[in-house]
Amino acid sequence: MSVGLPRVPDHALVDRCGPDHRGGCHTPRADARFPRRRRRQLLCYLPDHEPAIIGDIDQLEAEWVSGSSLARDVDLLIHDCQYTDAEYPRHVGWGHSSLTHALQFARRVAARETLLFHHDPAHTDDDLDAMLEEARTRWTAAGGHERPVSMAAEGLLVTLGTNSRAVAS
Repeated sequence: MSVGLPRVPDHALVDRCGPDHRGGCHTPRADARFPRRRRRQLLCYLPDHEPAIIGDIDQLEAEWVSGSSLARDVDLLIHDCQYTDAEYPRHVGWGHSSLTHALQFARRVAARETLLFHHDPAHTDDDLDAMLEEARTRWTAAGGHERPVSMAAEGLLVTLGTNSRAVAS
């Protein structure tokens, strides 16, 4: 694996594609089959991802949504959420998502759980807490459950499985 990508067990298959981003970017999808589990576990890591750059994610055909084939039906989607919706218009084309776009993408690909990350360095912990609260409120209002949306933080350890939860270590 390259530096900067999540560690993946030896028994996992990793597929990659390059979503649209200035300077390029690799997006891995890990397909792990664990010996004691009946169902495989899928993870997709999408840094530097701006799926709404060509239009409304909810209105586009699936093949026009960058990264959708790679992220479809994953157990855990780790997705770029660099900007608030108010900040995004000043950064269109920079290769990063707003909160709305990250949530739309997660719903569109039917991710079972979503971990928002790649936060703007200018955001404080309070800013990120407010974004998470907004994300969970909007996710629930759109028919999702509160648990499937989390915010990445330093020291977070994620374990995939039927009862997985993102927990700080």
